[in-house]
Amino acid sequence: MYQAEDRTGNLVLLLQSAAEGSIAVATSVADLEALLRQEATRAAAQQGVKVEDVRIKLQARSERALAVEVQVRAKKLFLSATVCITGALEIDDQLNTRLRDLQCQGEGALGSLACNFIAPYLQRFDGRAFALTALPLGEVKLHDVRLAAGADLRVTAQF
Repeated sequence: MYQAEDRTGNLVLLLQSAAEGSIAVATSVADLEALLRQEATRAAAQQGVKVEDVRIKLQARSERALAVEVQVRAKKLFLSATVCITGALEIDDQLNTRLRDLQCQGEGALGSLACNFIAPYLQRFDGRAFALTALPLGEVKLHDVRLAAGADLRVTAQF
């Protein structure tokens, strides 16, 4: 273990090396919604849009795949809209993570306009691989990652 500081200057302990082991991390979907709501509110404010609600649905497809649905309800002036982004997150045997089948559907004129703006960003990430083994984990070598979803999102990693 070694110590470092996070972005706000708080002291944190980080795993630097280990022969083998596992770690499990869990967060509630409600906490993920709050985090996404905060980030979406900040980004939308630049366009004069007020985010009213964010809902996330996660469904396990397997131990390494999730179906994801994110609904954002927003308002600009007197127009309101709901945008629904769907897709899947998959981890392959080489521990590459991919987002797949990303789609945006909007309700109302503002929702359709928002999806026209969002769709090119989704296309840039759709199918793109991110190697989990490339994460800066010191001397720790990642061997397996498993996902579980319900009221919480749980990630279990073997090293």
